[in-house]
Amino acid sequence: MFTTPELNLDHPYNINHYHYLFLKCHPNIIIGEGFQRTNSYESLITEQQILKKRNEYWVILQGLFRDLNFWRSGGVVKNQNKFQIWMKNEMRHLEDANLTLVENSIQMVYDQCGNRYWIPIFVINLPVSYSDSGIITLNNDFEGKDVTFKIRSVRRDQDLVATYNTKDSVDLLVQELKMKENVEIVRLFIQGKQMTQTFGNYDITDESIVQAFLF
Repeated sequence: MFTTPELNLDHPYNINHYHYLFLKCHPNIIIGEGFQRTNSYESLITEQQILKKRNEYWVILQGLFRDLNFWRSGGVVKNQNKFQIWMKNEMRHLEDANLTLVENSIQMVYDQCGNRYWIPIFVINLPVSYSDSGIITLNNDFEGKDVTFKIRSVRRDQDLVATYNTKDSVDLLVQELKMKENVEIVRLFIQGKQMTQTFGNYDITDESIVQAFLF
């Protein structure tokens, strides 16, 4: 088990909480070896769906670490499969990139400037089982109202401001940002949770800050 509070599944700030829509974690079972150690989990979606999410998150990680030696030492790691090999065999790359692991687990990483990065367990290890149906029931029992929130991106010195209805699809904002910023890929996160459905599914308010990764 992990002793760092944030690495425990019952901690409110553990990043895996934001993915419980499609994960069922096992708090008392650890899988993986070395810095791939994580809690075991079951996928509530199909194998194809979980692999798609893993690759989507991999794009985000490339954006997060793009300015670090993490991506240049020993050659660029361009896809999820190569990343798995890299994690098993190339611990020296972490040292070369001046990255520090918490409890020798790549779930929580600090760079030399003290910035912390989270990697959820479904990106690090495969599940012990998959769902056959891949059907997820979303909560649509929320009030439809307009909310004005901030959008934060490293591409801009100042936050953008956007207004949408809680019943609106997040894809509307995705398409708007693609056109406005002239990018091909947009990933939106709120409190560490990727936004893919309607805004109301994420308890978004006028005080919210949405993190945008634009590539």
